Amino acid sequence: MNRHLRRRLRRPHVWLRSRLAPRAAVLMYHGVGEVDIDPWGLFVTPEHFAQHVEVLGATATPMGLGELADACRTGTVPSRAVAVTIDDGYANILHRAKPILEAAAVPATLFAIGRPLHDATEYWWDELAGVVLTPGRLPPTLELSVTDRRTSIDLGPAEHYTETQWRLDHRYRDEESRAGDRMRLYRQLWQLLMPLEDEVRDRTLAELARWAGCDRPRRETHRSMSIDELVDFDGELTEVGGHTSTHPLLPDQPADRQRLEIEQNKKHLEAVLDRPVENFSYPFGAHDSTSVAAARAAGYKAAVIARPETATASTDPFRIGRFDVKDWPGDRFERQLDRWLRYQ
Repeated sequence: MNRHLRRRLRRPHVWLRSRLAPRAAVLMYHGVGEVDIDPWGLFVTPEHFAQHVEVLGATATPMGLGELADACRTGTVPSRAVAVTIDDGYANILHRAKPILEAAAVPATLFAIGRPLHDATEYWWDELAGVVLTPGRLPPTLELSVTDRRTSIDLGPAEHYTETQWRLDHRYRDEESRAGDRMRLYRQLWQLLMPLEDEVRDRTLAELARWAGCDRPRRETHRSMSIDELVDFDGELTEVGGHTSTHPLLPDQPADRQRLEIEQNKKHLEAVLDRPVENFSYPFGAHDSTSVAAARAAGYKAAVIARPETATASTDPFRIGRFDVKDWPGDRFERQLDRWLRYQ
C-alpha cells in the first residue's frame, strides 16, 4: 500500500477522533442588570443570569478559565466543561452577578479595563448611548472637531426622537433587528469614536454632551467598578484577568502601543490585587500576531477571543474562542449551550 493511500485511509479516523474529543465552551458576558437601552446586547437581567447559572450547575461541568486552559493543554477536558468569563468590569457584576455565582459555586473570570477603575464612571460606548439615545430633540446639525479635522453630520429624521421610537430601540439588539434613525446615528458616532485615543475620545464625548444640551451620563446601572470593588470581587471562585488599560482595538495600534496597553494593565491589576494575574481578554476579541506575542511576553498563561468555537486539546491557549451569551431565559440558554457543546 503506497504512502498516499495510507494517508487517505487514515483521514476519516483523524476526523472522527477530533469530533469525539472532549470539548469545552467558554461563555462571554458583560453586564448583569436592568438597563434602559442596550444597543449591543451586553446586559443580561439578574433573573436570567440566575437561570443560566442554574443550568450550568445542573447540566455542565463549570471550571475556572485557567483550570480549563490547563485541561485543554493536557487533553483532560471533562465532559461538558464550561467556563464563565465577563468582560470590562461593570459594577453590577460585583453586586448582582457575584452572589449568584457564589451561591451555585460556579467560577468566573472578570476581565477588567484599567483606566475606568479610577473614576468608577461609564464606559464610553454607554456614555455615548446616554447622550444620543434619550427621547427628545437634538440640534439638526452636528459639527465635531475630531483630531485635526471637522466632521459634519446632518441628522435629518434622527433630529427628533420620540418615546415610541425609543421604546422600539429599547428592544434593539445588534444585528438582530432593524435600527431606527437615532440608533443609526448612535452607530455612526460609535464608529467615529472607537478608533480614537482615550483622551481625544473623552474630549469628543464632552463636546457631544454640550451639543446635545445635557450633562454627561453618570448612571449607576452602567458604571464601572472602583478599585475597592474590584478587590472585593477577586477571590478563589471569582477572579480578575486583564483587558488592557484603555480598551483599544489592538490590531490597529503599533506594536509598542499594544505591548504597553497589555503590560501596564497587567502590572496595575497585580499591584491592586497583590497577586499574579494570569488570564487575558483581547478588547473586542480583536488580535493579531503582535497582540498574541505581547500577551505571552507579559506573562499571561491564557487569552480569550470572541470567535464562537469550543476549546479542545488542539486549541491555542492564547486564542481560546468564546460564545456570546445574550439575555435569554434559562430554557433557551440551555438549548444554546447544548448546540455549542455538540461539535463546534
